[in-house]
Amino acid sequence: MQASLLTPRFALLLLLLGTAPLAAQITLTSAYFPEVGDSLLTNQATDAYRDGITFQPPGENLTWDFGTPELRTEFTEVLEAVTNDTFFVDATARLTSAAFAYEYYQRTDTAYNLVGLVGTLPFLRDTVLATRLTPPRPVKRANITYGDRFASTSVRELRISIDSLPQEIKNGVAGPFLAIYDTLRVVNTSVRTDEIDAYGTLTLNGKEYEVLREKRVEQLDTRVYLKADGGEFNDVTQQIKFADPSSGQFLGQLPEQGTYYFWAQGVKEPIVEIEFDEDENPTTFVYIRGERNPTTSLELPEALERVSLRPNPVRDAFTLSYTLTQATTISAALYDTRGQRVWQWPARYSNAGPGRLEGDVATLAGGVYYLQLQTSGGQTVRRLVKQ
Repeated sequence: MQASLLTPRFALLLLLLGTAPLAAQITLTSAYFPEVGDSLLTNQATDAYRDGITFQPPGENLTWDFGTPELRTEFTEVLEAVTNDTFFVDATARLTSAAFAYEYYQRTDTAYNLVGLVGTLPFLRDTVLATRLTPPRPVKRANITYGDRFASTSVRELRISIDSLPQEIKNGVAGPFLAIYDTLRVVNTSVRTDEIDAYGTLTLNGKEYEVLREKRVEQLDTRVYLKADGGEFNDVTQQIKFADPSSGQFLGQLPEQGTYYFWAQGVKEPIVEIEFDEDENPTTFVYIRGERNPTTSLELPEALERVSLRPNPVRDAFTLSYTLTQATTISAALYDTRGQRVWQWPARYSNAGPGRLEGDVATLAGGVYYLQLQTSGGQTVRRLVKQ
């Protein structure tokens, strides 16, 4: 009986002595959903910093102190409005991403859904394709709290005419094999679990945030089918993997991959995002910029208006167009997804008015690049897809 009385007395004593208060249990509403016009931040830490991260087990009232991460790359991506799209009919916004030319989203009262993607396949880098997700996949949910758990399965499918494949593929080793078929079908199935497994206080760049931690684990299964005229689709995934062992990194059932997201109410991107492999080793550390106000969008630098990049995707030459609202020094550089600079335009002083820069990526490998435009008022980044 006496032991049972000690616990509340001891707790009261600790409180009187100034013990740190418990972190509040929070509920995330739709206030942390992105809106058209928001500029979302992508800041990737160095590998050395990432490798020093350790994961805490699930729990309540936890604390995380990520210090001041060592920055490797930083990009700003604008969420654009989508209206009357004939393919992604439910989409209301789109965003460039590191993996695809565009990600298309739909916002409802209870979820922020990914409805489709435009981009390339690892084995079809020269072909830009569009695919829907069935059903749309929630990437953020409203009114979630500690202990919530969700499961979802989404499928995206592509059908490609063999005649439409790039000539280099039809002339390659697989050419004679493909010649007897008329349609290529690629089916990607994503099985995912999302669990709000912790809450507490997160410190980043000297600022504190009350956060929920979401653990998202996903397993992908990608299958390739071929069909001859009048026949049925045949699964040729294993044959492709046997002929090209390197294709095993993106074909068939892949190992589980996961991500920890630390969400705060009203902040449109994760405070911290940590990707990890099947052994729970961290592979990527992404965070918001601590010197910015995380509840507001970043706008174009004061001197810049109407920035456009055409054509995009591009095979050879492209043009970056912009308008300067005031005289300023302007420079530009092109970076790959690892943050390595692959091209740079010299800085120059320009008067107010329209301007343009010409670039040529014919000698670069196919994939995603980022063009950073810098003025005295700040910087903006546009995503470029090289076919």
